Amino acid sequence: PDVSGWDGMMAVDVVRAGNESIRTGNAHLLTETLQQYLLQSASVFDTAHEDFYHGVVFGMLAVLSDNYYISSNRESGEGRFDIELQPKSRGGHGYIIEFKACKEAELEKMAGSAVRQIQQKSYTANLEKHGVSGIGMFGVAFSGKKVSVAYEEHDVRKRKSRE
Repeated sequence: PDVSGWDGMMAVDVVRAGNESIRTGNAHLLTETLQQYLLQSASVFDTAHEDFYHGVVFGMLAVLSDNYYISSNRESGEGRFDIELQPKSRGGHGYIIEFKACKEAELEKMAGSAVRQIQQKSYTANLEKHGVSGIGMFGVAFSGKKVSVAYEEHDVRKRKSRE
């Protein structure tokens, strides 16, 4: 769905668009969905810390719990990811989401930096251990009510062939 013209997004629209963007790796749709939702619903007082954004996205993902084990702030690899979606079916596709709060001028840079952090700190280790077919890595950067999302696909087969 295109959310750019949504003036009064209903909660179900936010959740539907957010979940579609996660499942399809659509960084643009996730950016637009979060941007519209924040403009419509959040106060600038809410958006002062990364924890707020983490909670918003974590709450949006709750409806995916039929198909995914959803974890927050757990250790994997050499650090602690923000959110992980581990498929309940073996061989399914998993996702890791890393958040960054930053200045508006740094949004795109920090979204990319969040994806690199997932790669460099091997946050994918837990999902790989559980036999996922692939891993989508989202870097989500926020500045007040502004959002930028970066997405890359982690090829699990390539990693296994090097071991």
